[in-house]
Amino acid sequence: MMISNERLHKAMRERRAIKHFEASFEVPASDRDYILHFAQDLDLGLATLPLRICRVTDKALREQIREVGYNQPQHTGASELWVVCIDTDVLAQDNNTHLRDQAMFYGAAYSQALMVAAASLGYDSCPMIGFKFAAVSELISLPDNYVLCNFVVFGKRNKAPLPRGSKLSLNDILFTNELAQR
Repeated sequence: MMISNERLHKAMRERRAIKHFEASFEVPASDRDYILHFAQDLDLGLATLPLRICRVTDKALREQIREVGYNQPQHTGASELWVVCIDTDVLAQDNNTHLRDQAMFYGAAYSQALMVAAASLGYDSCPMIGFKFAAVSELISLPDNYVLCNFVVFGKRNKAPLPRGSKLSLNDILFTNELAQR
C-alpha cells in the first residue's frame, strides 16, 4: 500500500504527541507490518538497515517499564509500545566513528517514519524519551551492541491533545548563507 502525497502531508501536518490511549484497542498485524515496511524504506544512505525494534506486548513488562518511565500512561495505555534501537555493529560496517551519536540520529529518523506511517493509517502516536534507559535496557535484555534510542507508542487516542504551541514564522527559521541576527 502506498501513501498518497495528500495523505502523507496530512499525516505529517496533523500528527500530535498523544498521551492518553484506548487501552483495549488492538492494531491489526497488517497495519503493524505496513508501518515497519514504511520505516524500512527510509533511505538514510546506509548499506544495511541498523533499525531494531523490540515490540513489548507482555502486560507485566509494560507495567515494569511504566515504573521506570516516571509512571507515564502511554507505557501501558497505548496499543503498541515499540522500543527503537540501533545496532551499532551495522553502523560500524559503514565506518561511522561516532556510533552513539549516529545511532541516536538514525533512531530519531526511523521513529519519525514510524509515527508518520501510523498517522497515515489513522493512528495516534507519541515518541518517548522520559524513562530510565539503563533499567529499560535490562528489562528487555538489550544486547551490548545496541543503542536504545527511544520508544514509539501508537494506537487510538481517548483524550484530545493540548493545543499546539505557537510556531515561528518561516522568516525566523530560514536564513541565507549565515545565521546572523536580523
